[in-house]
Amino acid sequence: MSDRLAKWGMKVPDALEGVVRHLVSTVVADGGRHVSLHLAEQDHQALVLAYSHRFRPEASEDPLTRLRELGAVSCGTEMTEDGRQVWAVLDLAG
Repeated sequence: MSDRLAKWGMKVPDALEGVVRHLVSTVVADGGRHVSLHLAEQDHQALVLAYSHRFRPEASEDPLTRLRELGAVSCGTEMTEDGRQVWAVLDLAG
């Protein structure tokens, strides 16, 4: 992801690696067989989204506090019919 941001001419935030690791470990804990990771940039902010393709109701960890501690300016989680999405927004300006 840092390579992609660099190719887009964006400054790679120090928090990127920790945020990506936390997002991925969160959705892997849901127990699905597939994980998707998405990156988008708009207005000097990066959206990083991880998708579990499965939701286990017994997986009760709230990842949002840790994402904020890692440097996300905004974050959230959403349940869909196909799994859980967990996302974080990072500032790229600086």
